[in-house]
Amino acid sequence: NILYDDPNSQEDILFLGEAATGRSRSSLWFDNLARHFVLNGELFIGKKDNFRLRFGYSHLLRQELELSEYRSLAGFTYGLGIKINRFRIDYGRTTFHLAGGVNQLSIGTNLQEFR
Repeated sequence: NILYDDPNSQEDILFLGEAATGRSRSSLWFDNLARHFVLNGELFIGKKDNFRLRFGYSHLLRQELELSEYRSLAGFTYGLGIKINRFRIDYGRTTFHLAGGVNQLSIGTNLQEFR
């Protein structure tokens, strides 16, 4: 079980006098299961796959880094890549907090092509 229970986040908001209810066992089980997986994908565009779009989602990061009062992209990643001549230029972004995220830029090539 990798579910983090924050003792400071008590959600006791009641609407029209309703009694506070906890989460069901099945809801907790599926939430815990989803925290073990990361979903991602890559879309190749063009005849020679010269352009690529990438995206990803981590439920674990989303649940642990989100703020209940604000919307954010915590847990989501995205990026793109382009091939120009013999070089690949790739960019990716991961958001961890409202204060900012991580940007990654890489330039790569196959050294065997220069022979």
